[in-house]
Amino acid sequence: MKFSDDPDLNDLVEMEIVSLLNEDKKLEAVKHCREVTGWSLMEAKQAVERVEAEHRLGRAGGLQEMSQPEPMPREVLERETLRLFENRGKLAAVKYYRDQTGSGLAVAKTEVEALAARHGLQAPSSGCAGMLLLGLVGLGGMVAIWNG
Repeated sequence: MKFSDDPDLNDLVEMEIVSLLNEDKKLEAVKHCREVTGWSLMEAKQAVERVEAEHRLGRAGGLQEMSQPEPMPREVLERETLRLFENRGKLAAVKYYRDQTGSGLAVAKTEVEALAARHGLQAPSSGCAGMLLLGLVGLGGMVAIWNG
């Protein structure tokens, strides 16, 4: 199954999907596939089902365990972390970093922020401040009309 042009990332994603399927977490496997690839729900579901079929054993309900890969090369970890940071925000990047390294939240957050800073990146804005300001302006206008 090809999830990316990067063979290391392909192996990692497939291993993570198999691991989730082994834990009977098919929905989480589909969600993970969507997060990593950016595919639609249907594309991710079909990909997970192909992985599931490829790793199916003769025994009912079991999947073939994949051998644990060597630790992810640092450059792959950083590239994928930066991609998530840019496209999905800091939270997604920190979660990914934690999942890949096994580090705690504080360490992962510090590492992701330092990595982003080295590359001059800022997480995409959620727009909450803008919406709050718009709401306050609207409320002020309504008060002015009411008192006016």
